[in-house]
Amino acid sequence: MRLNQILLVAMLGVVVASCSSEYHERLAIAKDLKNQLVRTMNNRDLLGDIALEEINEIKNEIDFHAKISGNEELFFEELDNLAD
Repeated sequence: MRLNQILLVAMLGVVVASCSSEYHERLAIAKDLKNQLVRTMNNRDLLGDIALEEINEIKNEIDFHAKISGNEELFFEELDNLAD
């Protein structure tokens, strides 16, 4: 019985670590997308309609990663607080 409890705790630890790792991976991807978004927005006058399409695609992809994270509000807070 005791061994089962230890194994359960160990498995939960692995799952939590895996989820945390995936969350931070998504956050890192979103940070790169945010930087890409800023660059595209800075060049939108030069790029015209192409820039508008790319801006929307980048925003949608960031939103996707936020939704998958499981906590959109915290995700966007952390994304805003990340140093560029």
